[in-house]
Amino acid sequence: MTSAEILTRLDNLGVSVHSDGLMILLEPGTLVPPALIEEIREHKPELISALVSPSKDSHAVVGRLQEGQRWLVDQHNRWLSGDPSAATDEEFSRVWNGWWDLDQILRLDHEYVGCIYGQDGHCPDGFPCLGCCASMSPGVVAQLVLMDVDG
Repeated sequence: MTSAEILTRLDNLGVSVHSDGLMILLEPGTLVPPALIEEIREHKPELISALVSPSKDSHAVVGRLQEGQRWLVDQHNRWLSGDPSAATDEEFSRVWNGWWDLDQILRLDHEYVGCIYGQDGHCPDGFPCLGCCASMSPGVVAQLVLMDVDG
């Protein structure tokens, strides 16, 4: 099922759908069947992109990127420590991909240049925005390091 099909199905059920850029809000959620909830989870980044058109104000997009990056770093640290509440690999990958898409929108639609933390700022190690990638080494989009949790 595509994100457009999901939104149509929710509309047909009489469910109002909103997003704050990080979460999808369904009103009333009690009308949504469990199978559709799973589809919503599977397509969350695409749905958020469809529901939240980037503001003409690049500051709002930058704020969403910073918040998303904090979530990514937090979940990565939880995963490193073996915390069972850490996001699954699939969820982490979906959010990471949605985050990159939003960073590209910031650059293309708003002609934003540099780090999302400002001219003198920098992203956390291992989670650079496109502005930091360009300043670190051309052609490198992300630098990931796999670490053994036990050692």
